[in-house]
Amino acid sequence: MQSRMPSNRTPHPWQPTTALQMTRATLCRDCRSFVSMEIVMQLLDELDDVVAAIRLVSERIRRFLLFLSLLVVSTLAPIAGILLALRHPPIAMATAMILFVTLIYRAATMPASAFRSLARFTPTT
Repeated sequence: MQSRMPSNRTPHPWQPTTALQMTRATLCRDCRSFVSMEIVMQLLDELDDVVAAIRLVSERIRRFLLFLSLLVVSTLAPIAGILLALRHPPIAMATAMILFVTLIYRAATMPASAFRSLARFTPTT
C-alpha cells in the first residue's frame, strides 16, 4: 500500500484543492483586485495633484503675461499719441475729440446706480 505523503508540489494558486485553500484563494483574488484598484486610485490622485499644480503655475504665468501686455500697451499708447501729435496734429486732434466724445457719451448714458458706486471710491475731506 502506498501511503499518502504530502507532495512537495504546491498547488496552482487558481486551482485550490481543499475548501480552506479555495477560501484563501478567493480572498487572495479579491485582495489582489482591491489592491490593484487602490493603486489605480492613488495614481489618479497623484495625476490630479500634478494637473492642479500645473494649472496653478499656468495661472501665474497667464497673470504675468497679462500684466506685461498691459504695461506695454499703457507705455506705447501715450508714446504713439505724442508721436501722432508731433507728426500729424489734425489727426491727433480728431482722435482726441473722438475719445473725448466717447467718454462724455458714456457718462451721459451711465445709469445712476453706477454713479453711486463710483462715489464710494472718491476720497472724502
